[in-house]
Amino acid sequence: PTGVVSANKTLSVATLRRSKKPPVGARFGLGSVYAAQNRYDEAARWFNEALRVEPNHAPAHQSLAQLFELQGKKDAALHHYQEAVRLMRQNGAGGASR
Repeated sequence: PTGVVSANKTLSVATLRRSKKPPVGARFGLGSVYAAQNRYDEAARWFNEALRVEPNHAPAHQSLAQLFELQGKKDAALHHYQEAVRLMRQNGAGGASR
């Protein structure tokens, strides 16, 4: 599994470097890789990058909420949980705006 995570990270970083406007999914994916490695600050950076590109990306809000909860940042976690729920209700179960 560690090799897979490393390979995914390498692929994601390469994708981001080649593209002038990497898709929100690449940014979210890289955040997910870092979160799986317990590298929460780097994960938060990429989830925030996903939100910068697509502010209504519910999965990024949900992932940030989980990170903040793990770090004991309850106010920030609550904000992102509420935003994720609002967006999921607004856009259906998928969460991301289209």
